[in-house]
Amino acid sequence: MRSRWNKRLVNDSDDFSYVSPTVPAGAIFVAGGDSASAVYPSVAAAERVLNPIYAENGGYSAAYGPQGQRYSVSRKGRKASIQPSGEPDTPEDLRRLLFEYLKAAQQPVDEARTTPELAAQVWQLESEFWNVHDPDGERFAPRVEIPAWGCLGFLLLLGAVIYGFTTRDWIGVALIVTLSLYGLGMGLIARRKADKIDYRRH
Repeated sequence: MRSRWNKRLVNDSDDFSYVSPTVPAGAIFVAGGDSASAVYPSVAAAERVLNPIYAENGGYSAAYGPQGQRYSVSRKGRKASIQPSGEPDTPEDLRRLLFEYLKAAQQPVDEARTTPELAAQVWQLESEFWNVHDPDGERFAPRVEIPAWGCLGFLLLLGAVIYGFTTRDWIGVALIVTLSLYGLGMGLIARRKADKIDYRRH
């Protein structure tokens, strides 16, 4: 349920602010699969954070405003794009999404509560979490995930440098570096293809 960008929690006027005691009018609840995967203070915040590849391949199944306003999530260039769908508001769909969110967060769920009350409960959870655990805004700092093949490539390059300095066999070093770069490139292409295949299944 957590995502990314940079030092955004302090200023009330900021698109990424989580300091509001109530649900911002422009907040958006984004669904990934069958449950709420994220709650953002604004559409602009969500567009900066959501993965455009996931958006292109249907990884985000729905998005709603606080009153059940419906949005569509797609890809536009290198970013995700969130636009009003033009369809009637569906507060009951948002309500179901909020119930799933609270259950996934192991929070008490009162079925007698109204949809705005449930939205406020979810917002409070997000707000409390990020203002207590993330005072410097690391929520939106880019995540760096190094896959196994990336680590292997780095070790090969490091080994090539050590080999070159100990043997002075720079032709061998060039060969190792070339093979390492080729392997890294093929691994990156394979991972991108795998991402697209995985998210077409959602």
